[in-house]
Amino acid sequence: MKSIIIVTGIVLFTSSGWTGVILETFDDENLDDWQEVGDPKVNASWDVIDGELHGFNPHEFICLLTTKDETWQNYSIEFEVKPLEKIGVGSILIVARMQGDQGVMCMVGDKFLPQLGSNATCMSVNLQAGRFLIRKQFPHKFLPLNRWSTLKLSVDGDMLTFWVNDNQVLETVVLDPKEVEGFHDFAMGRVGLGLSNYTARFDNIVITGKDIPQPVIPKMKIATAWGSLKRF
Repeated sequence: MKSIIIVTGIVLFTSSGWTGVILETFDDENLDDWQEVGDPKVNASWDVIDGELHGFNPHEFICLLTTKDETWQNYSIEFEVKPLEKIGVGSILIVARMQGDQGVMCMVGDKFLPQLGSNATCMSVNLQAGRFLIRKQFPHKFLPLNRWSTLKLSVDGDMLTFWVNDNQVLETVVLDPKEVEGFHDFAMGRVGLGLSNYTARFDNIVITGKDIPQPVIPKMKIATAWGSLKRF
């Protein structure tokens, strides 16, 4: 198990309100307040092993693990991911504003490609209908196997921004507030992560935003400031 350095503070109240931060390290090995989203016929699994979330999905269909609270509106989610095996055409995903089977997500992989190779992609999704509406896409190398990378997704109003290893990899996406046939970009919703045709480890999920009112997931830590999460 790696060492983690966390600098946290108490919730601060200012004239502009306060910001909550939730940190999930999986050290308590508890996934009770997370939920799986995806086709139940797909043989995917989510387990906590050695204080890290172990995800396995041997299928191209996307499987997600999300929080249960759909009332969050403007926030960012960031986590560390270490792909262990790429099984086929697939992707590692970060998810926001999920309601039911619909929401927005960004990914690194080769699942939604008009050309060969790997892309960074942001899209609206309707998983139940198996439909995907690509918002932005740009060539980006696969996440390296057996090495930790960081994904971050921010939603603020109708703006969506995606980072890989602290680098913004796509132009900011402007979400259409009007419903496109078969899709809907919600103003609020659940947050999470996912994969298709990958085995991977996830850790150190940080959710930040003014709409994060309380630590709704047990044993998460709420704060307004932290230094850094480092592996040694």
